[in-house]
Parts: sequence; structure tokens; C-alpha cells
Amino acid sequence: TLFPKRADARGLGDFRPISLIHLVAKIFAKVLSLRLAPKLCSLVSTCQNAFIPRRSLHDNFILVRQSARLLHQLGAPRALLKMDLARAFDTMSWPFLFEVLRQYGFGHRFMEWIAILLSSASTKVLINGDPSPPPIWHRCGLRQGDPVSPQLFVLAVDTLGRLLRRATELGVLQRLHPRRPVPSVSLYADDVILFCHPTVGDITAVKSILLLFGRASSLLVNYAKSSATLIRCAADDVAPAVNLLGCPLAEFPITYLGILLTLHRPTAAQLQPVVDKTAGMLPTWKAHLMNKASRLAFVKAILSAIPIH
Repeated sequence: TLFPKRADARGLGDFRPISLIHLVAKIFAKVLSLRLAPKLCSLVSTCQNAFIPRRSLHDNFILVRQSARLLHQLGAPRALLKMDLARAFDTMSWPFLFEVLRQYGFGHRFMEWIAILLSSASTKVLINGDPSPPPIWHRCGLRQGDPVSPQLFVLAVDTLGRLLRRATELGVLQRLHPRRPVPSVSLYADDVILFCHPTVGDITAVKSILLLFGRASSLLVNYAKSSATLIRCAADDVAPAVNLLGCPLAEFPITYLGILLTLHRPTAAQLQPVVDKTAGMLPTWKAHLMNKASRLAFVKAILSAIPIH
């Protein structure tokens, strides 16, 4: 089943596949997910907060905002890289995933159960309403809608955060500040934020690490959808590094995880889209089929959550 990513979808790349999982496999995957969930908090580093109990999306946003504001206050030139992993769920390498699980210490039986779930996925193409006789068996990727897929994904992607931090420890990447510990990596599922020095050396190292990770995991960075935001420096001053990066430049404020990210307090004009979005929901909740109590419940549950988010 293909779901359009946008209203004017025409090409195959404009559609997102949705997996249909039969009941037995979904129950089995849910059991594995329940067994894995309590261990994630101790296995996955604190820079990755997606699909992990007692961690929140807002933890990532606050971390990135505080790091950006601190670097701005320190006055040193830095770059905020917002990287996009292309078709992350659909391209995950299975050998890479199982090697990650093995390094975490998962047993042979658990990995065999995961292998059974992954290898049972197949695709059939409808031709004039009739499915093609030979199914296309999957050899990579994680099924969206599978209860255990998000947990396996964050375990695999956390490797990227560990690579970047290890590169900083070994001196391949410069520390953001020589004396103050400033977090340099934030991961939320496939949303990657990285702070680095806007120098040719650091940008070259970052691209090499991303390429190395992409070759191992098949999770490649889409630089056309990625962006770089400069802190305390102009594009002309760091032109060689910016050109080497190969992604468009963006200025503050930017959007991260659906939230407006600025270096200062948001202005009224910057918050106007939130007001417009809230106002646009009100007419649909004034229908005669909804009584006053129902409309009040909607206001408390949804409208109050939008500004907080």
C-alpha cells in the first residue's frame, strides 16, 4: 500500500509504503517489543530519545536550543547541521542491524526471532487489479507499523551518535568549547542535529563519518533536504567549509521536530503561524453535532497542547 507524501504526488518517490502485517506476526512482534522496551533506556545513549520510555521529544529540543544559545553567547563561530536520512526505515541494512544487536549482547535466539519477522516481509504488485504471481521478498528495511521496528531502528541509528562522540574524544573533531561541556549531537529517530566548527577539517571529518555510517547501514544523508545554520559567523567567512558541505544554508529561526528554534525569545510574528493553526481548528469544532462538553474537551486536550509543543 502506497501513501502519498504530498497532494501533488506523481513519481514513485512521492509515495510512502505502508506495511500490512497479519495478526500472528503483529502479536509476536508486540511480545518482542514489550521485552525490549525496558532495556532501551540503559542501552541507547541519552542523545537519542525516540521510542524510549521516560524520554521525550522535548528533551531533544531543549538540548539543541540550549546548546545553540550557549554557543551564541560564547561568541565563537560554530555551525548547526540538520541532517536528513533518506528513506531511513526502508533502507536499513539487515547485516548491520544484526551486528549492532550482537555488539549490544543480544542472544542468538532473540536475533533469530527478529530475522524470522524481517524475512517474512514481501511485496506484490497489482497489475490490472490482479497481484503478480511471484512475491518480491524484502532484503532490507524495517516494516512501518511493526511494533518492534522503531526500537530496532533507534538501536541502529544510535551508532551514528557514538561514532561522532568517539571522533571528538580522539580529536578527529574539535570540541565545541575547550573547557565547557557542550553537547554536540542530538538524535530523534532519523532526525540528526550536529554542532561542529565551520572549518574544512571538521566538515571533511563529519562527511567522512556520515559516509562511513551510510555504507555500513545503508542510511545515506540526503544533502538536498539537509541544511546548515551558522552561529556567530557569516557565510563569506567560512565559504570553503560551506561549499564542501554541499547543503543549503538556513538562518534562524529554523524548525526542529516541528517546533520553532530561535536564539532569542520568539517574536509575535514568528508565533503567528501557531495562532493561525489554532484558529483554523476552531470552526470545525463548532458543528451542531458536538455539544458544549465535547468542544471543551477538545480545547483542553488539543488546543492547549499546541502552544506548549
